[in-house]
Amino acid sequence: MASHNMLTVANEIRTILEDHQEDLGIKNVYFGDTPLQPDFPSVAIQTLRLTRDVHGTHKFTIAMEYELVLTVFKMGDPSGREESIHELIESITNLFDADRTLGGNVIFAMISAVDMVDVALGSMLIRGATMTIQTLSEEIF
Repeated sequence: MASHNMLTVANEIRTILEDHQEDLGIKNVYFGDTPLQPDFPSVAIQTLRLTRDVHGTHKFTIAMEYELVLTVFKMGDPSGREESIHELIESITNLFDADRTLGGNVIFAMISAVDMVDVALGSMLIRGATMTIQTLSEEIF
């Protein structure tokens, strides 16, 4: 049965990324209390929003949103390549497109938006991106 718990789904997103960490070429996956370390590239998972709407008799439709913050390289690093951000975005998109139920935890999930960003981490400016994951689930009561 699909989950309507944000933490359960966020942990599944983390597990999927950690299980494919080597294939993706990412050094760290962060969520919750994990301290951020300046290792590149890395992905941090953030929970954003949960909405519940009545969808028929005794049923809620639950939409949950998550954001992946990709930190890919430190600005000014000569080994940093803009292409590496786009390659990582494509690889992560393909990974989540391959399992649109996130291991059976939701009815449907998709990456709905990607934005290029510069992230301040302490005194460092890091080039990366954010990826929004939207999920759909239901609760029967």
